[in-house]
Amino acid sequence: MALRPEDLPSDPAALAEMVLAFEGENDDLRAEIATLKSLIFGARSERAAIVCAEQIAFDLERTAGSQPGQ
Repeated sequence: MALRPEDLPSDPAALAEMVLAFEGENDDLRAEIATLKSLIFGARSERAAIVCAEQIAFDLERTAGSQPGQ
């Protein structure tokens, strides 16, 4: 929801309360994004192990398909 200047309270205390509420909401959203990123992408070491396993499997397939003397 976009806020327009006319929607903001003129009372400084109410404005400060609104800012703190948004800050808390942002913290919650950042934590949720971090959780989703870890579930989707995993740890770097896990990704490296998967890539290495795929590379090894590809190399073995290529080696198994080649014949001596070619």
